[in-house]
Amino acid sequence: MDIKTSFSEGKYQEIVDAASGIREPEDMLVLGISYYRLGRLDDALSVFQDISGKIERLSKALFYMARIYMDLRHMDSARSYLDRYLSLNPDDDEARNMLEHAPYGEDMVMEPSLQLARLYADQGHLEKALEIYRVIIKDGAGEEIRDEALKTQNTYIIKVLQGWLEALKS
Repeated sequence: MDIKTSFSEGKYQEIVDAASGIREPEDMLVLGISYYRLGRLDDALSVFQDISGKIERLSKALFYMARIYMDLRHMDSARSYLDRYLSLNPDDDEARNMLEHAPYGEDMVMEPSLQLARLYADQGHLEKALEIYRVIIKDGAGEEIRDEALKTQNTYIIKVLQGWLEALKS
């Protein structure tokens, strides 16, 4: 059975019936959603708890990527990975200490502007772009700029989720 095809066709019961053979992280996610759509909330919750436990265990990769970027003196990347790691592990004092005491002297000081936000977004530095959009919106941006910032935020969220799925596959 092709789980993705079954899911796109709304064959949730077929997916649930094949639950014992489902092992891949993406397929587990589809299984959990199928349980949910069938109203089997306890089963869905169990699947999602299993997935979230795996994500928490694998999130340590984000911590070590941050350390590597710090060693390489790529401080913006280090900060980005530490932020992502801490969003999953907010009680990690070592990571919080690294974030608070890291030498971020390589950052350039620039006046936040729409052009700068767009440049960061175009280059894939979505977190930096979002920081700038926050300032612009806080200063009273129009609806068009808010929509642009929302699209950038959605792209960032998708990128993070894809990274988690890739980590789960490993």
